[in-house]
Amino acid sequence: MKQLMMILFALFLLLVPIQSIFAATHIVQPGDSLWKISLQYKVGLSEIIEVNEQIENPDLIYPNPRGKNPY
Repeated sequence: MKQLMMILFALFLLLVPIQSIFAATHIVQPGDSLWKISLQYKVGLSEIIEVNEQIENPDLIYPNPRGKNPY
């Protein structure tokens, strides 16, 4: 039974993107940019863009929407 649980857990880790497990929320403030947010959380800009599919134009973000941060 323990072996089966370990196998299922390993499959879960392989199938679920790590970023979605550890994504946190950031409330965009006036003056924020995705670049500044990526520096704040010490993650790559491409990672910030990747986990925020709702952002149509990464060069233009607005204050107050909640965004995800992978870390």
